[in-house]
Amino acid sequence: SKDMFIQYLKEQTVNEYVKYKICLEDSNVELDDFYTVTHLGKGKYGSVHLVHNTISLYALKSVHLSLSRKDTYLARYLISEKKILQSIDHPFIVKLVKTFKLGTMCFFLMEYINGRTLEDTSLYRNNIPKIIKSTLFYGASLFLALDYLHHKMICHRDIKPANIVVDDNGYMKLIDFGAAKSIKDFAYTLVGTPNCMAPEILLGSGYSFPADYWSVGMVLFYIVYGTFPYKNTINIMKLYKEIVSCDITYPDTVNAKVREISQFLQKLLKKDPIGRLCSFRKIQEEPLFEDFPWNDLITMKLNEEYIPYVKGKYSDKEKENFLMNCSSKYISLLMPRTNPTFNTIGFGNRSGYGCCLDNEDEEGEDNEEDSTYNYDACCS
Repeated sequence: SKDMFIQYLKEQTVNEYVKYKICLEDSNVELDDFYTVTHLGKGKYGSVHLVHNTISLYALKSVHLSLSRKDTYLARYLISEKKILQSIDHPFIVKLVKTFKLGTMCFFLMEYINGRTLEDTSLYRNNIPKIIKSTLFYGASLFLALDYLHHKMICHRDIKPANIVVDDNGYMKLIDFGAAKSIKDFAYTLVGTPNCMAPEILLGSGYSFPADYWSVGMVLFYIVYGTFPYKNTINIMKLYKEIVSCDITYPDTVNAKVREISQFLQKLLKKDPIGRLCSFRKIQEEPLFEDFPWNDLITMKLNEEYIPYVKGKYSDKEKENFLMNCSSKYISLLMPRTNPTFNTIGFGNRSGYGCCLDNEDEEGEDNEEDSTYNYDACCS
């Protein structure tokens, strides 16, 4: 009824969620609206800061365009990342709010996720029931995100624990689309993070969406066993050889549910992409997910029994205090720097978190001099 609907809208949780979604869709915000809270991370070409506009918290990523003019591939990936992020909107994928340009700087205003990456969480290493819960919950969330991306012909190409952030409500967000690509048929670039790269990427004969399912399999293996199946961190070429040619060993277990997870992973981690389990419909029909409440997950209405608890990085009180602190304008950080050497997260091995070795052009892309690229397109 109308009265029930009005009462529903008055609920605090709904009001907060609607307010949050409005902030993520607000294209009227400007760079001068933001105040600095703290520095979140850095890489080779820029930095990421936690900022606010007195209404909501955001992550603001900066990139120095003069450096992209010296690196053709950086410009290409910047433009690609912006286009892809602008085209997607999913509850389990980080949201791009707006891009800005100031002088030689480009800025990506992103949704801020108050949480920790799967790499940073312990995931209850010694608690089998909670490990099983985490595997089902994050696995289902990743499969929903992949199904959405692949229907849009987008391949992420760098799914790994460090690129999955769990918010303070327990739900995950897939981040870092610096290596993502719209694929019509096949891609050929060697891109990703070694431990999570599919064999077909390393073989160089072309790969497509099944490569993402291999990466999810590696993430789930990491959740269950606390490590990756291929662990040669000293010699990268030996690691690549192991991924291509060595079978995966699954630790013995007496727990029937963990054995069931291992059997499921064997289907996800088939070296031949043709035989790999990479159909969302078939995954839903797997015994492991037979009774899983998919509809409740996508609408984020799951019972707490399904959701692993992860403590947020900042408490609600701390976040309220951040929004009241207007002592430092973000833009004031930029003015004194005539030749800044900012760093940013999210561009393959240029960030230190992955690798991207562009040894050849992909799908007919040009490889001309810097003048070929419209660098302003990174931010406009």
